Amino acid sequence: MDKLTPEKAKWLAERYYKGMEKRDASMASEFYTEDFVLQDDGAVDLVRGIKEAEAFLQNMYNTWPDLRFQLLKEPCIGIDGVTVAFLVRATSSRKSRRKFTGPTAQWEFVSFYTVDLEQEKHIDNPLEEAISKLNADIQDIRSTRTDRASACMSLEKLQEQCRQLILQIHALSRNY
Repeated sequence: MDKLTPEKAKWLAERYYKGMEKRDASMASEFYTEDFVLQDDGAVDLVRGIKEAEAFLQNMYNTWPDLRFQLLKEPCIGIDGVTVAFLVRATSSRKSRRKFTGPTAQWEFVSFYTVDLEQEKHIDNPLEEAISKLNADIQDIRSTRTDRASACMSLEKLQEQCRQLILQIHALSRNY
């Protein structure tokens, strides 16, 4: 993929904000790079890199334990094809210290990101490499029919790998 598509941008936004709602600060390593920089009203200073992003997220989760995110409009892709903006509403039932927010805390904000298209290519199908290897191994067995006992043992091993792969596919489909 050489440019971000509207479908891919929406998929990324949904995946990102669903990840945020899981309240696992380690998600920062999946979405951010070491050169990541965040300027946020909730941070004392600029947040730089994955470790600081994890600390920022953990603080946010502790402060707003039931924070939810809603994508308000379709993502807006920059003309360069790698930058994207998300218009988002964040809501929490925790009463805000700010009087103007009412009984629940609610913010609308725009987030801007630059997407690493090379990295995202691998995220589209994280099991592609494992599937490709299994397929190549099966083809090798089919092409070498000289040692049937060895081939049967290899097929049994591949069958177990296939079972593990199917479990991983099911686990991934539950997360998305």
